[in-house]
Amino acid sequence: MLIETYADAFGPDAADAFGKAIRAWHACIEVAAEQRVGAPDGNRKARNHQRGRVSSCLPVPKPLRSSVKAGAFGEDERGRLIRPSAAEVRAITEQQVERMVGMKDDEMALAVVKYAEDFGNKAAAQLERYVRLQQRSR
Repeated sequence: MLIETYADAFGPDAADAFGKAIRAWHACIEVAAEQRVGAPDGNRKARNHQRGRVSSCLPVPKPLRSSVKAGAFGEDERGRLIRPSAAEVRAITEQQVERMVGMKDDEMALAVVKYAEDFGNKAAAQLERYVRLQQRSR
């Protein structure tokens, strides 16, 4: 109910970001705000682009080099680190979506952070948006 009040005062995007920050704080995750550069008045498209809108499509990102080097995706039979292909990343992401759809908000926040460690913040934000849309449609 408090988030709804916040949304009434500051808008749904701000309320969504604030809710995510609260969940992250409760999970002892550091939260940092991005500085947004304003666009000239009347240039709505430029302002939206600068905000970095998050896609609602299933993400299929390239894995971060640091995750591959850390062995996050395992090793092959010769002991070489695995860099998953796009098809493998899609399968990993689809499995993650299935797990996340039934999660509570605090569990989801942790899952998003873990995904970000392997695929980056932009992909993690896209994954969360996709999962939220899946939750609403069920």
